[in-house]
Amino acid sequence: MKMGHPALDFPVYGLRDSPPGPRWIDAVVGRLGHPVDGLWLEHGSTPRDAARPWVRVGTFRRDRFPGAEVDADQRVAFDAVFAVVDATMPHPMDRSEDHGARLLDSASARAASPTAWQQVSWVLGHQSVPASVLHWAGAWVAFTTALPGVDIVVIGFGVEPAGLTLTEVRDAEAYHFDPDQPITFPDTVERSRAAAGVRYGASTADGWWPEHPDHTTATA
Repeated sequence: MKMGHPALDFPVYGLRDSPPGPRWIDAVVGRLGHPVDGLWLEHGSTPRDAARPWVRVGTFRRDRFPGAEVDADQRVAFDAVFAVVDATMPHPMDRSEDHGARLLDSASARAASPTAWQQVSWVLGHQSVPASVLHWAGAWVAFTTALPGVDIVVIGFGVEPAGLTLTEVRDAEAYHFDPDQPITFPDTVERSRAAAGVRYGASTADGWWPEHPDHTTATA
């Protein structure tokens, strides 16, 4: 029996107007055999492509941490920082073993400052909602907790974070999957990527983010 998750039981959001290029499922978050905790949808080019615009939209069920005594915004902010550091990770060659951890520590320290987060507005469905944006390594990450039941995290490059319009994905044909069907690991994601014509790790340049002053400062 193949491993996977039951069909999605929470609304998932994507960009209404996205950068030129395909759309697909980039990743599924959650323990195999259990309901999905989150879903990342990709728009435009692949993550870690610093030559073409892309936007990655993650929708996460709010009850994924039952009983957690942490402010909702603080919890989602940490998830957002981790995601943007991972998406902009430079090549690990000739770097110390703790290089990634030091980048995450530096980005987290920046995120801890109230002035680091730029406040913008998005349109979700038919309502305007506030979102918080953090710039890191030439890209940005933003989140909102304004919707009931779900948190939205968006990572982008080459696209302005202000004024985005996100819509609930009811017909996921554009992303090459059926949200009403169980998610099979790894087939559902691989089929979506293949249908979108996406290849990961095609070259070293595609696999790693260019060195940025934020990286240099973090590891100095």
